[in-house]
Amino acid sequence: MLGFKYNSRFIYLILYIMKKGGKIKANDLKEILKGTYNDPKSNVGSYELDKSLSSDTVLVYVDKLKKEVKIAIRGTKGTVDWFNNLLYGVKTGLQKVSPRYTKAKKIVDDARSKYAGYTFEFLNHSQGAFHARELAKNNESIVSVNPATKGEYTGNEQIIRSAGDAVSALGVMPSWFKNLTHGKDNKDITTSYKVNPLDAHKLDILDELGDQVVGSGLRCSCCGDYIR
Repeated sequence: MLGFKYNSRFIYLILYIMKKGGKIKANDLKEILKGTYNDPKSNVGSYELDKSLSSDTVLVYVDKLKKEVKIAIRGTKGTVDWFNNLLYGVKTGLQKVSPRYTKAKKIVDDARSKYAGYTFEFLNHSQGAFHARELAKNNESIVSVNPATKGEYTGNEQIIRSAGDAVSALGVMPSWFKNLTHGKDNKDITTSYKVNPLDAHKLDILDELGDQVVGSGLRCSCCGDYIR
């Protein structure tokens, strides 16, 4: 019985240090994020849009078979969003006073309640990154495309950026630091350089990745390596 007791504790410890995340094809990621700007699709891959929870800035996609929820957060669109950028520029975290963040938080809270026990992953573009970093839990995966950053870098965030993108330039870290925080199987991705800075910031950079799977599966919180 004593051996079983300690074995149980060991198993619990292993489960505790594992991080849950999801995986998604780059082309599906693009379709979901495109929908945050205009006309979201009802279905993308195996994920179905929950229209009752989604808004014009945050989309909630669900795969009930896999028990996965994808929270997609829009980047900058319109004058109000530039004001949110200004708040973030003044001080990291200040954007949480904005109505957009408050609305996003309510959607995420409602989704957590409705889909209790599901795996959550946060997908975002540009400005959406600094909302995702606040809303995601430490054991949840974030996939950021050309994310707005002032140098913030979290172990649960995978960055996909164009080599010529100025908005995400401050998020570039040396390869040794990426390996230390993400593990060898969860590196950030840099797509080819684009001369036009506007093209470099678009979601079209994901076309280069096609069916490549991004995001993480179940991974260890110590080294970041995939468990599955």
